[in-house]
Amino acid sequence: MHKLRGLFIVISLFCVLLPQALAANSYQVTVKGQKAGRAVLSIQQDDRTYQVKLSLFPVLLAKMFGIDDMTEIAKGVVRQGHLYPQHYQRLDKKDQPLLSVKFEAQQVHIDSAEDGKKTLPIHKKGQDPLSQMAQIAYDLKHDTLQDSYYLVTENTQQRYAATKQGQKVTLTQQPSKKRQLILWFDAQYQLIKMQKNKKGNIQFLMEKTE
Repeated sequence: MHKLRGLFIVISLFCVLLPQALAANSYQVTVKGQKAGRAVLSIQQDDRTYQVKLSLFPVLLAKMFGIDDMTEIAKGVVRQGHLYPQHYQRLDKKDQPLLSVKFEAQQVHIDSAEDGKKTLPIHKKGQDPLSQMAQIAYDLKHDTLQDSYYLVTENTQQRYAATKQGQKVTLTQQPSKKRQLILWFDAQYQLIKMQKNKKGNIQFLMEKTE
């Protein structure tokens, strides 16, 4: 009887943890007004570590223009409410690396299939795009949205000023204000819509599907 009770507790705990570990949402992707395909986003996070994974499955027309299946993965650690990335990578449909960015102190080591290797200095709170998205969801949930966020890409680092309106967060590039990233979250702080603007025009849109 005790063994059965212990087994029931283990199964119950597993069922509680399973949705957090495997939960993934699907999105429709639009690029410059044209349907480009489907994306699947999953976020795993506990008190010490996190992982964000975004997979893109383009439609045939997008593939004709050179857009292929791709997966982005960001992994890192959580310290005092901040997500510190350790490794960000982009993989092709065969899981071969297109881009690898390793974070170390206040610099990143970049290895790109197109541009080779280089090292760039970054802000101490610099984050890749996936880590930043997860950070904003975390901050919104805990009502600790920061004034600025530092986005690190394979070429540069940019500061974005953040504003909030309900469950909507707008990030505006500083000081040029040429680019904007707008994120909408539901009551459970899951991403329901992401929009990227350049000079006032919508360049990229990702909307959650039922």
